[in-house]
Amino acid sequence: MKLRFLPPQVSEASEVLHLKLWEGTIFDYSLSGFAGTLSGGTGTPTSVSPAFDFIAANTQYIDIGTGPSIVKTISLWINQNDVAGNEYPIDLNGTDYLSVESGVVTVNGLAGHILYVDGVAGTSGVTTIDATYHLITITDTTENDATDLDIGRADIGPAVYYDGLISDVRLYSVVRTAAQIKDFYNQTRWRYGA
Repeated sequence: MKLRFLPPQVSEASEVLHLKLWEGTIFDYSLSGFAGTLSGGTGTPTSVSPAFDFIAANTQYIDIGTGPSIVKTISLWINQNDVAGNEYPIDLNGTDYLSVESGVVTVNGLAGHILYVDGVAGTSGVTTIDATYHLITITDTTENDATDLDIGRADIGPAVYYDGLISDVRLYSVVRTAAQIKDFYNQTRWRYGA
């Protein structure tokens, strides 16, 4: 019998939320109980392996509600449909959120953050991405509270939405090291053709 080896799966105790989103279901694989629900004005996000496809014009998003109370690392794979637009893939609480405007990645509200794109440290408001899959990771030494967690939208006054693919959303209660972030990128990028 020939054994089939699968790429290693990254998991650890400090993971307080893990939504794979590549199987068409919303389930918290960290077993912390933050599953969330599909929401949207006209339809809901659809599963396009290995991700969920969000359509901003349809006001589609995943509403987690009250999420983890201590978040120090945010990690997610994104692939924007329109890099010229203004997109909002994740919002912790209406103040702490990620935006991608004309391809420029900006971290909002997280004062002590370090932004990583594809496992490499970058600069918020300077680092740019294109319309392919990218691993976005944000670390912050401050304890951030995900009191109103949304995937695919930011509720920052008038709600604004994300147009594109989102997968493998992970929140951690610790600051992940640069080496851990790079290792995670290298262990998961095969799934996204990166």
